[in-house]
Amino acid sequence: MLELNFYLLKNVKNMIDPVNSQNIKTLKSVIDDRALVLDYGAGREQYRSLVQDLGATYLRYEPNRTIITDDRDLFKNSKNPHKVILALDVVQHVENTYDFFLELEKLMSENTILILTYPFLFPVCDNHDYHRWTAEGITNLLSKHSLTVRKRTFRGGLFTCIIESTRMFIINLKHLNPKTWFLRRKSILWWIRLIVDVVFIIPRRIAFFIDLFLPQNGVYLGEVLEVKKNK
Repeated sequence: MLELNFYLLKNVKNMIDPVNSQNIKTLKSVIDDRALVLDYGAGREQYRSLVQDLGATYLRYEPNRTIITDDRDLFKNSKNPHKVILALDVVQHVENTYDFFLELEKLMSENTILILTYPFLFPVCDNHDYHRWTAEGITNLLSKHSLTVRKRTFRGGLFTCIIESTRMFIINLKHLNPKTWFLRRKSILWWIRLIVDVVFIIPRRIAFFIDLFLPQNGVYLGEVLEVKKNK
């Protein structure tokens, strides 16, 4: 039963979570069966199955696990012209953003597409959440590294921010670290977190839907960006 719940959380949650569904929509629009994809800061590799289902080759880089996985050289040295880098909810967790974007710049060619997400009003998720940007701020930061946003999609608006803040407030009342809670599958706290997520599924979807019809006035969780390197 626990393994079934874990499977559902890992594979189904991505599709019903409005934040992750925006990521998935962007990945599907960019990645095809010719692509070589580097998941930079892969974490639990939650998008591996999606990338592979699209027929692309999945590579990863994750420096914060017990066993470091590092496919950066394979990605950089590949002759495949169809390259995609995923940096999904990573940039806020690096201490030195200059070095981070400098490395991405070196990994990218003119044909590489970088899919980048960043937080703005999304609740702080752990103690290693170092940075926040506005749309103008992240654009300025990218421009300093010869990177240009070719497409941007806002992740939610006013009602999404309210719902997500409420959900995170309840979760944090029990001191459940979003990065490690799934490892405690036998604890009562794990079940509380699961119940909270289930209860908020419908409100989150409704809030996200309503926000689609509201004018964008600077209240949003963050963005999904498609970024190219300047010629």
